[in-house]
Amino acid sequence: MRVNAAIALGKLGDRSAIPALITAVGDNNPWMQLASGWALLKFGEIQGLPVVGRLVQHPEPLIQREALSQLRGYGDQGFPYLVPYYAARLDSTNDNDRNNAIIRLGKFGSASLDVVPKLRALLVSNKKDSPGYAATILGEIARDTAIAWQNGNLSEDQRQQAISEFTQVLSIMQAPNARFNREPIDRVRTGLATLRGVQF
Repeated sequence: MRVNAAIALGKLGDRSAIPALITAVGDNNPWMQLASGWALLKFGEIQGLPVVGRLVQHPEPLIQREALSQLRGYGDQGFPYLVPYYAARLDSTNDNDRNNAIIRLGKFGSASLDVVPKLRALLVSNKKDSPGYAATILGEIARDTAIAWQNGNLSEDQRQQAISEFTQVLSIMQAPNARFNREPIDRVRTGLATLRGVQF
């Protein structure tokens, strides 16, 4: 009943409910936390973010899924919770779970930079379809990281980290016996050139 009340408050749009929702998001019931977090998000408020972020580690899969879904509504602010969640799934023995995690990590742009070593390791793995997915996503992360650098959204330390990581990625992709598609190789090469300040 309280969960439904929190959802109703979010739908009604009455901003006077915000203080009560902020209190409710601290409830011990994960469904109440999710409902209150969702309602706050409907008001454009982010006080529920840390609570909802922790729920992606909840042992109940349904709560995890709801938290993941809600975190996407926070945009870039949800990335610090989403990236570690999907990074942990790169170790999954389930091919679908692992490959889904690879694809999801491509949605977070330069926020996935710290996961590049794990993705790079998958380039040379024998896990079903993972090398190809990893190559594609590494190309996207390289492109997005270069754009972040151009837009002033990457620190110098992150730029150096990216150059180091993507140099290793490119070396693997261009190895004599490697069989990766041209598009991700070109994206990594172009991203590296941008990060290094090289003009074509």
